[in-house]
Amino acid sequence: MVRCVAAGALLLAAAAAAGCGSGADSRPERDPAVAWADGVCGHLGERGREVRVPRIDNRKPEAAQRRITAFLGDLSRELGTLERNMKREGPPPVKGVRDSFDRAMNKLGTAQRSLDQAAAKLRKAPVTDGKSLTEALRDAGRAVRATGAYQGPAQELRAEPKLRRAFDQAPGCDRLPPAGSPSPGTPSAGKG
Repeated sequence: MVRCVAAGALLLAAAAAAGCGSGADSRPERDPAVAWADGVCGHLGERGREVRVPRIDNRKPEAAQRRITAFLGDLSRELGTLERNMKREGPPPVKGVRDSFDRAMNKLGTAQRSLDQAAAKLRKAPVTDGKSLTEALRDAGRAVRATGAYQGPAQELRAEPKLRRAFDQAPGCDRLPPAGSPSPGTPSAGKG
């Protein structure tokens, strides 16, 4: 299914650990780039689990159409939340990566708009049987294809050489696939 980049949504990172004790008992301040990456990965883990791929049945095409349309809308809302939270988080505290952050935010917005377009197409499609459902899904799928390959802003930012170390060291990013990992496939209509 379209990668739940909304594999995604957002939990703010834990604040940088500041030592309260004396000398040897004090913990050093966390690297700001690692804390930032931890926040980004936290955003992805919090809400993305809430979006579930719907089970569809070609024998009930109108219900399948409604479920998939709702699913696309849910994904779009999750991406919108992710985008707002990442913008609130702001660009990484690393020189020379602002362009990478801006590109990641632009791609996130494009993915959300693609999902909105696909949901609108699917919602308006005349679906009365399995054949018309398959046709409507194929038509709506054109708007989703690029989104299906999109791995999300954390993957994109992790691929930035100046940020890779921060993502590798951030505890909240330990479940994030390595940069460049293949993304899952896209949905299809089927029985079940």
